[in-house]
Amino acid sequence: DCDGFKRDLEESLRVLRTNYIDLYQLHDLRSHESENLSAIEAGAVRAAREAKEQKTIHAFGITGHSGAAFLSECIKRFDPDTILTVFLATRPENGQFENELLPLARSRKMGVIAMKTIRYGRPAGLPAAELLRYTLSLNGVHTTIVGLDTPAHLAANVAVTSGFKAMGTAERDGFHGQATGALATVEQPWEESGYVDGAVG
Repeated sequence: DCDGFKRDLEESLRVLRTNYIDLYQLHDLRSHESENLSAIEAGAVRAAREAKEQKTIHAFGITGHSGAAFLSECIKRFDPDTILTVFLATRPENGQFENELLPLARSRKMGVIAMKTIRYGRPAGLPAAELLRYTLSLNGVHTTIVGLDTPAHLAANVAVTSGFKAMGTAERDGFHGQATGALATVEQPWEESGYVDGAVG
């Protein structure tokens, strides 16, 4: 709600010892909340807009990984500056994240941050470098959040991005087929009961 958002923001500013935050996100919006969009808009979104006017935040965003159509509706209703969501080579929900959500964000000149880019491919042993390349090759994706378990992971990620070569359409389609086949029987881990971000599967 509006007051809760303001309290959380004040606490964040205090803990971080700053008077503004560049990006403040409404985290983990889920499709089962679709009936509550008006309440969210009147509460947290209103507070975020006020915080932008007061310059205690420079931008506000939304995050979520369940329901491309739902997140698209959130974009239309809330007009956020950024979105953090999934753009996976398996193209979940019949490709709606790539084919509908991403063009909508692009048309609104939003910042687009990908997540879970490598995590979901671990059970099938898909190459991390190709998972990164796939997502970063999508028109409109600006960056991706990548967790690191070891210094070697950091070095590998730097190598991918410093010598980055975007996948063309044919290569993306080919890797989509490979990823879909490899993960055909694997649940997306964040959709499983009891999933905790950061846990290594």
